[in-house]
Parts: sequence; structure tokens; C-alpha cells
Amino acid sequence: MGVPVDGGDVACISHTPCDGDGDPWHALGIGCPGEPVFQTSIDAHPDGIMVLSGFGQGDTYAPREGSEFLLLSTGVLPDRIWTEPDGPNDSLGHCNMWFTPGDGMDTTKFPPPIVAKDVAGDCLQDPSLVGTGDCSKTIQGQFEQSGFKYDYQEFRFSGVVPEGVDTLAFDVAYLTTEWPVFSGQPYNDMFIAWVETPTWSGNVSFDDGGQPLSLNAAFLEFKDANGDLPQFAGTCLRWHGGTRWLSSSIAVTPGDPIEVVFAIFDLDDVNWDSMVLLDNVRWTCDGADPGPDTKPAG
Repeated sequence: MGVPVDGGDVACISHTPCDGDGDPWHALGIGCPGEPVFQTSIDAHPDGIMVLSGFGQGDTYAPREGSEFLLLSTGVLPDRIWTEPDGPNDSLGHCNMWFTPGDGMDTTKFPPPIVAKDVAGDCLQDPSLVGTGDCSKTIQGQFEQSGFKYDYQEFRFSGVVPEGVDTLAFDVAYLTTEWPVFSGQPYNDMFIAWVETPTWSGNVSFDDGGQPLSLNAAFLEFKDANGDLPQFAGTCLRWHGGTRWLSSSIAVTPGDPIEVVFAIFDLDDVNWDSMVLLDNVRWTCDGADPGPDTKPAG
């Protein structure tokens, strides 16, 4: 599962990419022959799932592992994703369409084991807090700004941390049509990467200010204000915004049970949608710090 990219980390498990067949798990780097076996599940509308070999122009959104990556969206994608808006006022009809018959979610909670509630202290200093809430304390504030959550989309896998590793890592890019219209407002779709182990329960993808990957995260650096960024050329993200590839990681212990949930959903507004690109799920032996980390991919 996963290999080092651009010298970014040290792989501990031999991995041969097995994507290229359109399988979303293979695109992520999971389930390749001869590698650790994990239980997998998908709770997502199929119209919000695509396996791609690239996005936009140039190599900003080239695959990070193998030849494909996964795209997970809060709105209908096929037949829309490769059509540019004519201008900023034409954006609503591109990349934006709620799923039929609709996919609202409980406004107070997530599917287990995800919970929005912050833990009451520091999980790294007080292990008894693990399992009582979000150890990262990055979800609750944004989640509670909004009264309604829609179009919840998730991929999850679970199993046992392989022997000889100390870190789980993956690459993610967050793209949203909510920029610029809703910048700084509660209409702020979220991506959560929840990791559940005996030593951590919580989100592991957020910026250096503790903001989850969303419209208002510091990592949202590609802002197509003039409709000319190559990153979004030929796509429905023209005139909108996104991050570059980021790498998220969390320390793990061999032999521990682990569950990982990649989830994205709309906050308050169901009309304007967001998406994540996901790739290169991998086990490494970097000697990482105990807590989670997200930074631009190397």
C-alpha cells in the first residue's frame, strides 16, 4: 500500500501499483496483490465518484501513485466535470448538482466512529481521552456553524496496522466551487480524514491554524479569480479554488486495530459543491511525531 513520492518518505512495505483498471481502491493504493488486506466500504452516491488519471492542465494534479487517483464529490460529476463555465456568473450549473433523491444527514452527528465533539484535553498527554471525541479539535467549530449537512460521501477501510511501520500517510487535494462566493461564511463544505486507533481518534487533515480542509483553510492557494489558472483549465472548477496536493500523516503502532474514514459533505448550502482528490495511501517508517501532520506534498 503506497510508495514514497519525490523522496518524501520511506516506504516500509513493498508496493507495486495496481491501478489503471478503474477500481477506486486500487486508485488509492489499497488492495493490491500480495499486500496487507483491509476491509473496505463505500457510502457514497456513485455520481459523486470518479477515478481519474489527471485533472486540469500541467502536472499539478497528476497521480501521486500509479496512474490514477480517486475523486470524491458532494455533487453530480459525470458529463459536467469537463465543461468550463463561460464566466464567473455561469458557475452554478457546473460541478454543482445535488444527488437525486437527495442525501441529507443527521444534523447532530456523523456515522461512527466520527464525532464532531472536541476532546476535553490533549490525547497525546492523556490517552484516556482517545475515543471520547475528536483529538484534533478541528471539526466541532466549523460543523456547528451550520444547521444542515448534505450529500455525505465516504470511503472507509479497516484492519490491523502492518508490522514494521510507524506512520500512515496519504495525499489529498481539496477543490471547491464555494470560492469565492462563500469565502469566510458558514457555507463551508468540509473534508474529514478520521483515523481511529487505540492511540488516536480524530481528524488528521487540517491546516496549521487548525482549520479542516475546506473553503477557509490556509492551504487553499489556487484561486482562479481571472479564469486563467492552468490547474482548472478544461474543468468545471474554472473560476473557483483549491489546494495543491497535500500529504497527511499520523503515527501508528504495528498490530493495532485501525479504521480510516475519508468523508466530504456540504454544509448548509446544497447547491454549491466541493470535491477531494485522494491518492497514495501508504505505510512508512519515518519516525514521525506522535500527532497528525498535513503539509504540501513533496
